[in-house]
Amino acid sequence: KNLYNYVAGYTFEKAALYYFNMGAQYSNNSDWENAIVAYEHCVNINDQEPAYLYKLGKSIYMKNGNQLTEESRIYFEKCIQIAPNSEYAGYSANYLN
Repeated sequence: KNLYNYVAGYTFEKAALYYFNMGAQYSNNSDWENAIVAYEHCVNINDQEPAYLYKLGKSIYMKNGNQLTEESRIYFEKCIQIAPNSEYAGYSANYLN
């Protein structure tokens, strides 16, 4: 069981980083639809990582014409909740104000 947990953790972490980098590439090209899909994969793998939550919330915000939606609000608020002292919490708060 320990070996499984180790391999799974390592594999999931690599997958999340892969999708995070893909999301960044899409974001850099203002391809918000694909950025959302990539960041959703990150959040599905690890919903406790503030960077993933923030990037997904921001992509949703941008896709909706720089409008705060209930969906983007959820990700920004969760980011602040789980990592209130992180830089991503500060970024998220800027979108909520």
